[in-house]
Amino acid sequence: MKSFQALQSHHQVLFAVIIGAALILFWRGLWGLADLIGPLIFLENPWLYYSSLVVLGFLVLAGSGLLMKELVGWRET
Repeated sequence: MKSFQALQSHHQVLFAVIIGAALILFWRGLWGLADLIGPLIFLENPWLYYSSLVVLGFLVLAGSGLLMKELVGWRET
């Protein structure tokens, strides 16, 4: 663990580039899977496909916001 912390503190730019590349690759993989699965499920109906992606994205964002609110203990004022 100490070697990882040393890498992070001494080579912050390299660490940021590696993390950035990993995030881009992850996003590209999800995008590719959505492009492959969408036509199979929705039978080439782009309105239904994209609408369902918007709803799914909203639900994930709303759910993660509620989860963070619970975990961090945020209070509405």
